Formats: sequence, structure tokens, C-alpha cells
Amino acid sequence: MTANQRSQLRSIENTLSAMVAELQPRVILPDDEKQKALDIAEETMLVPVGRRRAITASPMGNGGWSVQEFDTSSGGLIPIWREDGELTESLLIAVVLGAAVGSLQEQIELDGDDRPALELLHALLKARHTQLIEQGLESFEFEDSDRRA
Repeated sequence: MTANQRSQLRSIENTLSAMVAELQPRVILPDDEKQKALDIAEETMLVPVGRRRAITASPMGNGGWSVQEFDTSSGGLIPIWREDGELTESLLIAVVLGAAVGSLQEQIELDGDDRPALELLHALLKARHTQLIEQGLESFEFEDSDRRA
């Protein structure tokens, strides 16, 4: 991973973590084999979404971003979709947040047991996504996510 990619990831880590805090996002360091198989960066932001999905945001060598959604229901990571491009930090966060909202909606339709919890989370993230699109990232006030217990 280049210093530029590491810098890219660090620049969005706190904001993205705060925006989807309920999903418990984290930076992962996949081994070389996983990294190549999934085509993700050495350090990647992983956002678990419900019991069936995960979204990754990986800095690319050219300064762009790769956002992917995976099905995790089988215990592995099966690619569902991928979007690569030169995204601003705000647009990257909007893409990840929008993907989480869409993923939750699909899971609500499939999962009767977790439906109430998923519906509540879906409504919360959808409201944030709407606010982000309408008012921009500047409209959010985040708590310091660097606090460690």
C-alpha cells in the first residue's frame, strides 16, 4: 500500500465510521491471498451490513476508490457489485451510505427474524443519506470517534 493510499483511507476513516457507526465499521488488513482474491487494498474499510452483507471501501493506486458489496451469508465474501472511480470524500461516503441503505432494504425483504431491528437501522441510515444528499457532509456534527474505552 502506498503512502497516498494510506492517507486516502485515513482521510475518510473517522467520518465514514461516524456516519455508519451502528454498523461497526473498521479498517481491516486482509492477508495477501484474500486481498488478491477480493481485489481490495492492503488496508480496507469494512462495513458489515446485517447478517448477510458487507461493504468495502478501498483506496486505489491512482487516487480513486473502489467500493464493493459482498454477500456474507455463506461465511465467505461473494462479490455482488463493485464501483470504481475518482470519488470525492463526500461522494464516497454517500456511495457507501447509499449502498448500506439499499442492502438493508434487500435484507428486510428476505429476513423475517431480524426485520424490526433492520427496519429501525434502515430508517436511521436512510435519513442520514437523505440529509447528506440534500445538505452536504458539512451539515453533520460527529462525536470524536477516536475516543477509546
